[in-house]
Amino acid sequence: MTILFLSKHNIVTEQTSDIVISGAGLVTSLGRDCESTWQAVLRGQCGVGPLSAIESRLDPDLGGGEVRDPDLGPTVDTTNPREIQHLQIAFNEAIASAGLKNNLPNSTKRCAVVLGTSLHGMRNGGAFLRSGDSRDLKTFLAGAAVQSLAKNLHNVATTTTNCSACSSGLASITLGCSLLQSHEADIVIAGGYDPISEYAYAGFNSMRLVSDSTLRPFASTRNGMKLAEGYAIVVLERAEDADARRVKTIARIAGYGESCDAFHLSKPHPEGAGAAAAMQEALSKAQLKAEDIDMLVAHATATPDNDASEHAALAQVFGAHLLNTPVVGFKSHLGHSLGAAGAVDLILSAMAMRDQVVPPCANISDDDSEFSDMHVACGAPAKRSLQYTLNTSLGFGGANSCMILKKPKEAIDSDSIIATPVHTKKDMIRNEVVITGMGIVLPNAIGNEAFIQLAVKTDRQAYDGGTGAIPAERYEHLINARRTRRMSEFAKLCLAATAEAYRDSSIEDVTGFGQNCAGLVATTHAASEYCETYYRQLIDEGINSVNPMLFAEGVPNVASAHLSTNFSIKGFCQTLIGTRTAGLEALQLAAARISAGHWKQAVVVAGEEATDLVMQSYRNLFSKRSPHHGGEEFSISSGAIAFILERRDLAIKRGASIRAMLDKTAASFSPSHIAKTRIRCAQKAVKQLGQLDTLLSSGNGQHLDRIDAVVSKRNFTDARQMSIADACSTERLSVGPFASLASAVVNSIPSAGVVCSDYYGGVYATKISIPHEQVLP
Repeated sequence: MTILFLSKHNIVTEQTSDIVISGAGLVTSLGRDCESTWQAVLRGQCGVGPLSAIESRLDPDLGGGEVRDPDLGPTVDTTNPREIQHLQIAFNEAIASAGLKNNLPNSTKRCAVVLGTSLHGMRNGGAFLRSGDSRDLKTFLAGAAVQSLAKNLHNVATTTTNCSACSSGLASITLGCSLLQSHEADIVIAGGYDPISEYAYAGFNSMRLVSDSTLRPFASTRNGMKLAEGYAIVVLERAEDADARRVKTIARIAGYGESCDAFHLSKPHPEGAGAAAAMQEALSKAQLKAEDIDMLVAHATATPDNDASEHAALAQVFGAHLLNTPVVGFKSHLGHSLGAAGAVDLILSAMAMRDQVVPPCANISDDDSEFSDMHVACGAPAKRSLQYTLNTSLGFGGANSCMILKKPKEAIDSDSIIATPVHTKKDMIRNEVVITGMGIVLPNAIGNEAFIQLAVKTDRQAYDGGTGAIPAERYEHLINARRTRRMSEFAKLCLAATAEAYRDSSIEDVTGFGQNCAGLVATTHAASEYCETYYRQLIDEGINSVNPMLFAEGVPNVASAHLSTNFSIKGFCQTLIGTRTAGLEALQLAAARISAGHWKQAVVVAGEEATDLVMQSYRNLFSKRSPHHGGEEFSISSGAIAFILERRDLAIKRGASIRAMLDKTAASFSPSHIAKTRIRCAQKAVKQLGQLDTLLSSGNGQHLDRIDAVVSKRNFTDARQMSIADACSTERLSVGPFASLASAVVNSIPSAGVVCSDYYGGVYATKISIPHEQVLP
């Protein structure tokens, strides 16, 4: 917010940290940049047509929104996967429009990259299942897409990918705002993507959500979506930073809201309760009333249940004003681009605000609308004063995001401005973040008591506890076995660890705690077995023969959806995917939100399931035996660990025991594979933690852990306090760093740091300390 004070000779501005969009890039079924897509929308065009780029033969071909222009330009590496190629185009446009093209190489600004997607690089997974060549998997994980953009930037810190299905793109932008507000970054590259894929098409078609006609939002005869692909990137900055660069901004972010339905894995809340809550939060943060919104951009998938639920939410929030506020559905022009959709719609909203015009929906007339109290924009583009727009993005699993944009401020002659000091990170009032509970489910430690007994041992062999899956009967006492019988091992493990953390934190009123609670699930691979089984059936039996249950239970965000429904979590509840640092990424984002006062408490859980296919693929890719394992092959283990994070004052108020203080999180990035460069990158992250008693890694002797071990030895010559987790010869991926943190807690290490490096260049480090009032389980 910029507050103007009139003086005798000057305008004086008191600058606070408004967030602005300073650049944007788009690749859609209607164009390879923002302007061409926007102009096609204004002409009433629809980008839906035959799906020539999909991997399987479609019979019938119901069509979709495919990017059709084969000319990718000279700056795009065509050896990269489809999604990375088109992301690069959108990124290049966004950076250029933000005026950063020539400024980033030597900039001291800290950059972050936050992307949203529904399905990683699932096309690469299909290529691997057909070829058997593990090299096809090098760009399968979401970390590869983030790396492809981050490597073009300088001084990169946070790199992460969130997954909340169809709301992923807009959710990435809200997370980017948090990084700027908490001063974890100065420039954030955020957005969403999903390529056209047989995996997604088969899944949604098996659930009878794909229309055999056109996508007709809110029409009485609507019968489903049209699958599409899309790639949307925005550049986010604090307003004062953009002003200092004198860049012309695209829009200001007035407020945003997030919620979870806590209702059903694949069905929306029939009354739109979660979506309405996200809208109300966004209005509250923006200090606006419903009647202040000039245009609504709806999620509008044209599926019967989703549109009905969204209408119910809009009616609840806007009441009589809904009839006078135009509702736009961009998917009627572009198709449903899944993880990109929310970011695509937001950029087009900003362009509508720029031109002060409301674009009409395609494929629907005034007479077609089912809802008489709603003004669905139809016909021709209409001129209208647009000061504020509100976007909704509603994800599979009940994850809802909402964002309000406002017009960029008019340019003010810089000679007539006296700027008061800008609020910096030192000026912020930060809430202390504490860990009040933890829950551990590992092969040789089912529950906290077993882990405590294990963590104080010095016998490495006892700690390892084998590899592979954990039989469900060993941890079913922690969960409702009947309710979870169809879930993947990944989802069950996350729920079991969370249940143990709730017990450890003495949370008895689960429903009450969930009302103001957020949830973050972290994983590298998510539900690998269900995903593989589903995909093999698609390849072997055809695209029309897949099991819809396996599709729904195999999506990457499945555990966060179940976390919400099983623990009544009504706040933000999403999944971070595709890296072994995902757990520490989740801690960073949760800590930023809690310390800034945006959240009161959060559940952060890292979970992995080990399958033969995943284990063998890593062995094939690394093809080296670790000298630290005595010749044993690289191995992976299932497991999950959950932490309950709370504001310290609220934890004390409810009488919770404080296990540890979450003092500091840090991140750095290097795309280099050179060991010395990666060591410097890890050292940079660790240096930000400050004074430590010891530094832990999640080591199993592979090349990344040897880098972290070098950093540890350079900082600490006395290794006697090193966690037993560092002796583990089994790779636990995102769960590994959490095991080290938990070990530091139960061993009462006064001040411990944990460092973890990822295959795609990211390094994360976290510092915790044990307070005097700590009470061990």
